[in-house]
Amino acid sequence: MPLPNSKLQEIAARYEDDLVCMPAAVRPKALGWHTKESMDLGFRDIARMFPETGPLSVNDLGCAFGNTLDYIGDRLDVYNGYDISEKILEKARQERQGPRIRFFLSDRCLYPADYSIASMLIVWFPDSVTLNEWEIEVGEILQNLSDHSRIAFAFNTYASTHPNKHPGQYYPDVEKWMEYCKRFGSPELHVVRHGELAHHEKDGPSLPRWATVIVRK
Repeated sequence: MPLPNSKLQEIAARYEDDLVCMPAAVRPKALGWHTKESMDLGFRDIARMFPETGPLSVNDLGCAFGNTLDYIGDRLDVYNGYDISEKILEKARQERQGPRIRFFLSDRCLYPADYSIASMLIVWFPDSVTLNEWEIEVGEILQNLSDHSRIAFAFNTYASTHPNKHPGQYYPDVEKWMEYCKRFGSPELHVVRHGELAHHEKDGPSLPRWATVIVRK
């Protein structure tokens, strides 16, 4: 059963006031990315599911300011962005305008598209829910992405091996969610390893910070 909206609003309340006042250049870290470069890597990973040519219709669940549009370019057919923060959506509508761009206040995709995305959506963990409750919600989110995607969907998330974990964020066993996604199609995994080390390490191999899962239907 999906979490009530009041629970999800805890996530919006945690960051929306600061985010809407931030310059665009410093937003990536507040949105869950280590750096702007890591955000670029994450979106390029997601873009692996797109064909090399042709128009793209895309659902973007947890869209924030519509950063996904930067990686679609002039191939856009329809973009549906969904977020639970009206304050952030108001800013997104100011910054991202066009006849093929639509934003909706919603915690689920509402319209079908060829492709659906949830970029770093599941990493934000409401303070008042248990891990089990949040994982049920993650399953509901993935089901919604599948139901509204004609060709494929993708999501990225922190990995359980992330070297610098923080309270209030979700670091799942990605293999578990890949197995879950087999009910929807054929999942592919792209694991991103950063060169930076955990703060306490002086040498040694870097650990995967996040993973991107693409599910082709």
